Amino acid sequence: MDDRMIHQEEKIAHLENTVEALDEVVRTLNGQVAQLRREMADLRQQLRPAPEARTAEEDVPPHYGR
Repeated sequence: MDDRMIHQEEKIAHLENTVEALDEVVRTLNGQVAQLRREMADLRQQLRPAPEARTAEEDVPPHYGR
């Protein structure tokens, strides 16, 4: 083979390795993003105010003197 063909094959092999490495990075980051989304949803749920159970007596303004 001539040198140009060998050089092109080496470049292709290098690019294939780079693509595989980047694919692994993307998969890892995708998993981290999914985990962070779950954590954010949990935090949002925790920050939501709980509905308060009120009695009829609590609804009477304090200045009514009960």
